[in-house]
Amino acid sequence: MTTQQDAAQVTVVLNDCAAQDADTVFRSLNTAFPATPGGAPGSPISTRQGGQTAWIESFDVSAEGPHSAARELTGPVTADLQGCPDAVRKVEHALGDSFSVAEHGLIHGDQEIDVQLRIESTRPR
Repeated sequence: MTTQQDAAQVTVVLNDCAAQDADTVFRSLNTAFPATPGGAPGSPISTRQGGQTAWIESFDVSAEGPHSAARELTGPVTADLQGCPDAVRKVEHALGDSFSVAEHGLIHGDQEIDVQLRIESTRPR
């Protein structure tokens, strides 16, 4: 992977949520960022620690598709995004088009950032 490809990669870790909510969030992101190798969406990896399940998937944000309309979740989802600042902000923006998103933490590294988000269904206006 080249440095340019690395700069376009964002790792998304979802936890504190139901499996169907993780699937809903990842389907939204797979629509917004269809640039996975071969054009097929990636498959989330599920890991279990201390009675909690986390779902992990990486997205290549170098090519953007349409952002999804509002989607419904059964409850709030905690998402941790890691990658280069511009790439992470693209993912955060795409999530904001489909869900209500609030930033709950930000850690700056040398060339990467980690952002923690709380994602919920969009509230009627």
